[in-house]
Amino acid sequence: MYWYDLLPTELGWVGAMGSDRGLRRLTLPVPSPDAAWEALELDGMDVTLREGAWAHLLPFIEAALRGGPDVPEWELSHAAGGGACLRYEGADVPLDVEGVAAFTLSAWRACARIPSGETRSYGWLAAEAGRPGAARAAGQAMARNRFPPLVPCHRVIGSTGSLHGYGGGLELKARLLEAEGWTPPAEPFRLVTVRGARVRPGVDLDRPRALEAQEDEERFAA
Repeated sequence: MYWYDLLPTELGWVGAMGSDRGLRRLTLPVPSPDAAWEALELDGMDVTLREGAWAHLLPFIEAALRGGPDVPEWELSHAAGGGACLRYEGADVPLDVEGVAAFTLSAWRACARIPSGETRSYGWLAAEAGRPGAARAAGQAMARNRFPPLVPCHRVIGSTGSLHGYGGGLELKARLLEAEGWTPPAEPFRLVTVRGARVRPGVDLDRPRALEAQEDEERFAA
């Protein structure tokens, strides 16, 4: 049995869905309750509206969307029985992570450690999650993030400072980052095509491993 609630925030409506195990999914803000319901992808599920079920999360969600120095820094920890939970200053939010791959969960856990106002690359995230060089897989793990913005996948960007895919759109990603003090690079990264590959200007093409790592960083499927 699953239940859901729709929460109003300053930036729009957020959907929250859970089970007996805990919170299963959050959505990013969208313009209407109907859009939040659709974002939860509940079609075909045995799910019930339970108003107020996740209201206690609303102040934390709004703080994360608002940015600034008071953004809660959640820790994604192991929980009894092989589950997981989000922890912040004594507040525990059990999570339903059934069906989540071990690497994806490790990537979420590493992402939760990125401080507000800072960013990390997909390559860094892959290494922290135990798979150095797997930047593309790290990007896919961020695309599957069930708990934005509490698990702040908007803080993971390209190694050059470029913004990649985001469930709420790149405009929202930039807005969240800027609210935390991030500034975009003065000179946006430029890609050129050499020998059929998109590479940075000046890349040493006699170093295939470096080229492969760069392609993973800049061309992952988000």
